Amino acid sequence: MSLGKKYFNGRLQSISRDGSRDLLAAREIQTLRKLCRITKKKEMRAQEVFLDLGCGDRYLRDEVAAMGLNYEGFDIDDCNLMNEAIPVRDNYADYVVSYSLIEHLPDPDNFLREAFRVLKPGGLLVVETPNWHHSSRDFFNDYTHCKPYTPGSLRALCEDYGFVVVGDFPNLRCKPDWFYTNKYRYAVAALLPFTGSTSPIIPQILRGRAKGMMLLATKPY
Repeated sequence: MSLGKKYFNGRLQSISRDGSRDLLAAREIQTLRKLCRITKKKEMRAQEVFLDLGCGDRYLRDEVAAMGLNYEGFDIDDCNLMNEAIPVRDNYADYVVSYSLIEHLPDPDNFLREAFRVLKPGGLLVVETPNWHHSSRDFFNDYTHCKPYTPGSLRALCEDYGFVVVGDFPNLRCKPDWFYTNKYRYAVAALLPFTGSTSPIIPQILRGRAKGMMLLATKPY
């Protein structure tokens, strides 16, 4: 077994399946719907295909299915995105979503070519990854991290593979729109005083410090 597979299989075995994972899934999808609304490029509708790349334990599946979308997820044992084709046809998915994957790929070429191939024209690509501007001090504490990105470099990369970038945002969850749209949004997200605290005495608006980013892009018609 390769080092990469050993790491990711170990990660999957250690993931908790208590209620916190379900809450995280709900917040992920609520945030994605908010960003779709902010960019005005896509509205999640029943029967659309939601393709989750680097899906882990497929923890998003139930939340996506509850909205009436068709969920499909692929992780390293299903498809090695470094060098294998995603096992679906061309122009198949309405959404191609990838959380915490691209930074683990020494070369994103196959991943982005395949994402472009399987996404429908007008479909939405969603990539989440650490933002090097705010994560440089601890990025390589994860020994499987290979390639860091900034908002500018990730935009340029996706554009070089034919995508049209419609927005980049801090990877905050379920915050008011201003947190995603203001000029200093990345600095604000990184400076929030609390991380994942659920203490009732801490106001929600002060929780959720984030040092990563989410990029949304479409495939042209």
